[in-house]
Amino acid sequence: MAEPTFIESYELAKLASDLQDRYRYELGHVDLDMIYFAEKIGEKSKSAKIVDVSGITSAWLKQLLSTAGKNNKLYCLAAWSQEWGQLSPANKQWFVFNCLYSISLENDGKLRKPDVQGYGPIVEFLGPYWASRK
Repeated sequence: MAEPTFIESYELAKLASDLQDRYRYELGHVDLDMIYFAEKIGEKSKSAKIVDVSGITSAWLKQLLSTAGKNNKLYCLAAWSQEWGQLSPANKQWFVFNCLYSISLENDGKLRKPDVQGYGPIVEFLGPYWASRK
């Protein structure tokens, strides 16, 4: 399977900003300027998540960011373009919320480890199988 092409996504950046404004308590620690927001163009594998976040500790991310001239970024939040377009607005919000919530409190390129069933605030509101519903 060919590697995806990454294109900067202003839609994801705007959604992340709106979510941070709305959920200041849960997402206030996230420095949005440290995130490269992108759409992935290509064929998604069955095991790949529709939306995911990676920290700078990933070798592929370091290469992507240096190639894109985004060396000041510590994270990449990306969505598969075709699948992203098929999601409802509510699902888009929760997938991005999940990614932002997983960013470490220190904004150091690392990610938080999820609880046993996922992150507490999301599970509390939507249940443990929220991501498998469409």
